[in-house]
Amino acid sequence: MSITALFLNPLGPALILGLGGLLIALSRRVIADPLPGAVTGPQSQISPNRANLHPLLRALFALGVALTALVLLLLLRDRPNHASLTWGWQPLTVAGGALLWELDAWNWLASVLILLLTVTALVVGQFDDDLRPGWAWPGRHAERTLWLGAAALCFVCSGNVVTVAGGWVLLDLALTFRLRPGEGEEPAGRAWSLLSLMSLAMLAALMLLGEPNVRVTLAVGPFTPLVLGLLWLAALVRAGVYPLHFWLAGPGRTDAGGRIVLHLIGPLTGLWLLGRLGQVSGADWLRRPEWAALGALALLGTAMVAWAAEDDNLRWRWVALNRASLIVLAVYMVALA
Repeated sequence: MSITALFLNPLGPALILGLGGLLIALSRRVIADPLPGAVTGPQSQISPNRANLHPLLRALFALGVALTALVLLLLLRDRPNHASLTWGWQPLTVAGGALLWELDAWNWLASVLILLLTVTALVVGQFDDDLRPGWAWPGRHAERTLWLGAAALCFVCSGNVVTVAGGWVLLDLALTFRLRPGEGEEPAGRAWSLLSLMSLAMLAALMLLGEPNVRVTLAVGPFTPLVLGLLWLAALVRAGVYPLHFWLAGPGRTDAGGRIVLHLIGPLTGLWLLGRLGQVSGADWLRRPEWAALGALALLGTAMVAWAAEDDNLRWRWVALNRASLIVLAVYMVALA
């Protein structure tokens, strides 16, 4: 496989982000970050310009990597012959299948939004010094943010159920790693534990499909009502739709870039899955009155909590959940049209 073919496929932008994050991580082994307070501490013996040089270069490099991935994604939109990638998966004990990634219009739109949010997280993350004064140097979480963006791209380009299930686990790992586990029980512990429970729903869906049907594409289907229900449940939890928002509403705090990752990139992948499932669910499934009841409950519940919240950070969390809840009503209204 040539270098060009390695990147001109649906996983090309994700590969660029992953390699960029790896280079940044290796650079930290050679030149360490400044110690806490070394940049902004009033009694520091290190020149601020000199102390900030290497972290600033890492931040600029990470930003350039994300923008390069975005340019490649825009170029792939006009190359339909590179819009699919299949990788054979053959374990030792079962029949196996094929991992499929596709770059159709819906997947491409979700990928563009993820890359834009990744760029935003890289830019704003260096300006948040609320949690630990002296720790806000440029590019402090750049490689973790890039890896999270790569995992999210792999997930939203998934073409069949087995690929979605694998991408789900990969995204959980990258999200938890970006939220810096070990520095506090929240929000990394909550996100990891609760989202990992929903991976059991993905496993159950795979078991119900059986070996012959794991290659069924998400865009075509068909799925049995039970499998469809499990996939919808997983998508609603990932999107953070109230009252399935429990992994987003923990008491912990994180940096500004982490808040974008947790409350925007994570739920965006769930909204992508909701939209994909809406294509194969059928009118009878989407016209059920339970969707209208869930959407109304989500809008009312999140609006009331956001109105009553006194903390600005907590209030914006509920506002984000309120916006995600609109998707449920939108899907229901489209089905009625």
